[in-house]
Amino acid sequence: MKNVLSLVIAFTLIATTSTPQAAGQDDAARLIAQRGARISDVKPVAQFRDPEIIPVLYYEKGNSAQSCGLFIGSPGKQQPNFVEILSSEPGAGYPQCLNITSIVPFKLQNKSYISVEYVSRETRDENYRNFHYLYRDQKQGFVVDETLTRATPGIETTIAESLPTPAKQLDGIKAARLTYFTETFPQWQLEQRDFISDANSSFAAFEDKKNSQCHLAVETGGEPSIADNVEYARDETCIAVLASSRFVLANTTYYLEIFKTGSKKQLIGIMSASSDGLIKIEKSLSDEINRAGATKNMKTAKAALANILH
Repeated sequence: MKNVLSLVIAFTLIATTSTPQAAGQDDAARLIAQRGARISDVKPVAQFRDPEIIPVLYYEKGNSAQSCGLFIGSPGKQQPNFVEILSSEPGAGYPQCLNITSIVPFKLQNKSYISVEYVSRETRDENYRNFHYLYRDQKQGFVVDETLTRATPGIETTIAESLPTPAKQLDGIKAARLTYFTETFPQWQLEQRDFISDANSSFAAFEDKKNSQCHLAVETGGEPSIADNVEYARDETCIAVLASSRFVLANTTYYLEIFKTGSKKQLIGIMSASSDGLIKIEKSLSDEINRAGATKNMKTAKAALANILH
């Protein structure tokens, strides 16, 4: 109970000492009351620039476990839609929604998404950072992506680690992009160790053990671009992905992947993503670094790339 109280106090302090809450919390109390529930004294930490979306913490009638959800404006409707994020069964003490900590927009699958992060208490000793995903529908407003939400696992956390920071706001986007790649290419093994993501793009490396191939993929919010190891190694097979990294120069992010071939060579494949969403397979850059033999490790390869680009 002491830990629960500490976490609630921490979230309350953040909510009351940060910038003013997004407009609509008074409306949220009224709308929640219309549902027969009671607004919580704890305010959502999350703020969103669009008043179309109002996060709310509340208690269902007769329930002592805090719940959370979103009121979302819908085109052509006076009353907003309500999206339940987490609520326990009547009389149950768990799960509890401790707070909605961030609402962050991003692009995926050529759609406008938001990542809604919330912290749940599942048992006396287990807290999780969880993600709920919605995308914009022209007729309905934001609607829940059930598949993406169900497939994206929560992150076990401690009280201190669950408190929001700007850097953590990207975690929900990264988790969504990782889930998207995993679900889109189930025939290949995605190397999570080598997955890289930021707010605007992501890079994934896959191994296809059956066919002795490796595949590199980059997406910038739309359809991913795929490069096979033959783009960089001609007739060589690929037996393992060894390391990945990125190098940012001006408005372009270069994604690097070192892989091991069937003849035991270490070669590099490079793809790039520009700030305006253009994706390129950087074969000439890869060829130059491979010819120079600068593929012993990622530090050497990145130094070679930097030297070429400068």
